Amino acid sequence: MDSAEGRFEWRKMRLLLCFFISSIFATDSRAYDILNLQQVKQKADSMSETEKVTGHHVCPEMRKKWADEKDPRKAFAMFEECLRLLPEPLYYFDFGKSLLSHGKFSGAIKALAIAEALGFERRDLTGYYQARAASSRKDLPAALRYLEASLSQQSFYFDLDRVRKEPDFAPLMQAPGFQALLAKHDHKLTAT
Repeated sequence: MDSAEGRFEWRKMRLLLCFFISSIFATDSRAYDILNLQQVKQKADSMSETEKVTGHHVCPEMRKKWADEKDPRKAFAMFEECLRLLPEPLYYFDFGKSLLSHGKFSGAIKALAIAEALGFERRDLTGYYQARAASSRKDLPAALRYLEASLSQQSFYFDLDRVRKEPDFAPLMQAPGFQALLAKHDHKLTAT
């Protein structure tokens, strides 16, 4: 290990140690719920610079690992550890998509809402995934609201054919208002 690499590792270890010591004197971390919007916003607003720097060093590495992790329990544990260190909008968005893909629909909706509340700008994406989760748990009025919010964004990422073919929307396709919603936005997209 060369001296520059050694200094970087030493600095990283010092930051982790500072974070660990500060977390001992902070509130009980077991009482902190990563899917409680009020607690997450409070934590995000009260983080020290040391905590933020530590999170910015640790979480990107963890993000690479959880993307490759095959065992969902291990991946969720990594997500939770990262979100406890650094409540970032992108990490909450990733967490929400992962929860959705593993059938944890209520958690997915909460994580995506937190991503929005923390400033995730792609509301078309969060709304789309929230609509999928709500439809999957058969909450059709909520699914329609989320999908409407998603389709109303100017930067809507997906085309309507993808919406029509999405298996998670199968329950929603029979709901009153679904076809009208698509027709409204289909007309809007072809008019521009």
